[in-house]
Amino acid sequence: MLCVFWSAKDGQYAITLGSVVLSAFIIFLKIKLKKEVNELIKKRNNKI
Repeated sequence: MLCVFWSAKDGQYAITLGSVVLSAFIIFLKIKLKKEVNELIKKRNNKI
């Protein structure tokens, strides 16, 4: 059985760090998705 003891401050820091990483990842995915959608739109426009 693994017991991890950490102060509330450390827990708060870990949660904050986790949410920052998650936010950055979501923003990255949104930008990537936008670029791919724009590429698809360009390709479709070129066909017409």
